[in-house]
Amino acid sequence: MKEVISEQLINLDWKLLVSILALLLSLGTFYTNIYFQKLKKASLNVIIGDHKYVNYGQKGELIMGVPLTMYNEGARLTSVLSVKGQIYNIENSNQSSKLTWRQFYEFENIGRSGEVFKPHRSFKSHPTTIILEGYSAAGENISFRTENDFHLTPGTYMVEFAFYDHHFKKIATASEKLNFTKENVEYLDEYCVINDKRVSSDSLLFTKNIQYSWRTNQ
Repeated sequence: MKEVISEQLINLDWKLLVSILALLLSLGTFYTNIYFQKLKKASLNVIIGDHKYVNYGQKGELIMGVPLTMYNEGARLTSVLSVKGQIYNIENSNQSSKLTWRQFYEFENIGRSGEVFKPHRSFKSHPTTIILEGYSAAGENISFRTENDFHLTPGTYMVEFAFYDHHFKKIATASEKLNFTKENVEYLDEYCVINDKRVSSDSLLFTKNIQYSWRTNQ
């Protein structure tokens, strides 16, 4: 009789243990889902895209158009209230300047049907807060300018950006090296300066470390 009771208790203990483990597994799965769906903090990752353009403003300031893709890898909402940048010559630390975002731009095709595609940059909006919901992405083409006259010389430049949220807290950074050859610099000086009519006939386009002139007809 005692042996039968002991066997029943053992079976009961195993069933209870299995039930407890199943409950813990369910609770673990539930709270894991809650964490990733609702509680995981926002985490911003920024990628600098191809097709950056460069030219000069009327006062000699450097103008740089940069495509940025922003990923929120967290469940909570985040925002980009401002983007601050800088550019400096890696080989000459005295040649540096802050970069201020000035506008968002977009591309349009101004070519007619059957003609060569001629992309055209057009004004989209002044800088505004970028909102990113949980696990979402946003892309913007952003035009930056140096604060003062900034003349490029042949060499390698580092471009760095810092992204700030609505609490003015730095939440992400992104950087990239750009190589300007003597030919690039000469072309910028001759063709890529905005005139008194606010028109630049050309820009220097960077894509996958290849630089070439790009007639924009702006």
